[in-house]
Amino acid sequence: MVATQTCLISVSGVTISHFVRLGWSSGFAAQILGLQALVRAVATGICGWMTKRYDPKAMLVPGLVAEGLGIVLLAFHRNGWSAYAFIPVYGVGWSGRASPSPCF
Repeated sequence: MVATQTCLISVSGVTISHFVRLGWSSGFAAQILGLQALVRAVATGICGWMTKRYDPKAMLVPGLVAEGLGIVLLAFHRNGWSAYAFIPVYGVGWSGRASPSPCF
């Protein structure tokens, strides 16, 4: 949980400055963060439904892998496609970490 929260704080705190440093606008960074939050909200709702039907422990590992891959996509972001790939990968990976029942 500590690693997940560290990722969340890092994404929220450094995304805009990271994008600006790479030559993208702060508006683009805000758009990416907004879309990622939307994906997180929708995925959290879907995860609630899934944990009633599937074992949450079995979904934890894919969720953590997706979250880690999303952080890597953001860290090594050099073009638009990796920024847009970050949105669903990190958003879905993070979604279950916010709720008591983990899900990807």
